[in-house]
Amino acid sequence: MGLFPGQLSEGEKQRLGIARALVGEPEIILIDEPTSNLDPANTWQIMKLLDEINKKGIAVFLATHDEDLVDSLQKRVIEIGQGKLLRDEKKGGYSAK
Repeated sequence: MGLFPGQLSEGEKQRLGIARALVGEPEIILIDEPTSNLDPANTWQIMKLLDEINKKGIAVFLATHDEDLVDSLQKRVIEIGQGKLLRDEKKGGYSAK
């Protein structure tokens, strides 16, 4: 491709960051707001990539404020506030039920 980081799209930057994280063969990946500034198509590409990574046995911890994303994934939700565990749901949504 031959581009500098500043010439990449936001989605390309996110995928590059994920690839860089995988180089060290981690057991856990921590990701903060991976879909911010992305259009819906890129958002779902990133989420599909993270799901594939998780299926290979790598734990993926994702921090997000995207309510629709969390609600549609129905994955484990851990909510922390002021340094305390507020809830832990196996198939949770953005808001507690």
